Amino acid sequence: VMTNRERFDALEESVRSLGNGQHVVNENMAKLELMIHDLAGQLERVNHHTRRSRTLRSTLAGMGRSTSSRDDDDKRSRGTRAMRTTRHHGDRRMHGHRHHREEHVRAKPKITMPTFEGVDPDAWLSGAVQFFKINEVHKSERVQIVAYYLDGEANTWWQWVSHVYKNKGEQIRWRDFEKELIARFGSSEYYDYDEALTKIRQTGSLRDYQKEFERIASRVRDWPEKALVGAF
Repeated sequence: VMTNRERFDALEESVRSLGNGQHVVNENMAKLELMIHDLAGQLERVNHHTRRSRTLRSTLAGMGRSTSSRDDDDKRSRGTRAMRTTRHHGDRRMHGHRHHREEHVRAKPKITMPTFEGVDPDAWLSGAVQFFKINEVHKSERVQIVAYYLDGEANTWWQWVSHVYKNKGEQIRWRDFEKELIARFGSSEYYDYDEALTKIRQTGSLRDYQKEFERIASRVRDWPEKALVGAF
């Protein structure tokens, strides 16, 4: 059985142990508070760095969008300028082509086809040939066109000639038309222009001879230039 003294000593030891334990607890609490404070500081620093990183990323992203936008604007601007330049050159080319065509049309002389009544067939045929050349009439269409410009005696003759060729089942070519016309309304002396050109002689002035030579030479076909010069 414990005596009172022993009980008192045991109680005192217990109180002392409790005091020591409380002291340890207090020390531990103080250490814990320091750790918490340190962690709070570290967390604040982490948050601060995070905010700075976000701000920096946002700034960089804005700069990237701005640069991209400027690049896009530059590309669009260059593309627009290129399109304008292309349209400008294209318009100039088109205008140039139109202007060239208009000048060509304006430069094209207007030649009317004269009617023929049986007088001076050489002059009329020469005018008809010029009309065909200016209007680019093909040889296969020439006879059909000139038939509309025959009047009076020439028209009566044409009705007869076309009837004869039709009965023979032959088509009147332009060369046939020329020969038939000259045979009917021209000078019989020069019906065969090829033969006439070989027989022509100078009997008067050189000017008259040249005029007659040119008249006959304009009616012959398939004579090379060298042969024409020799005949002159």
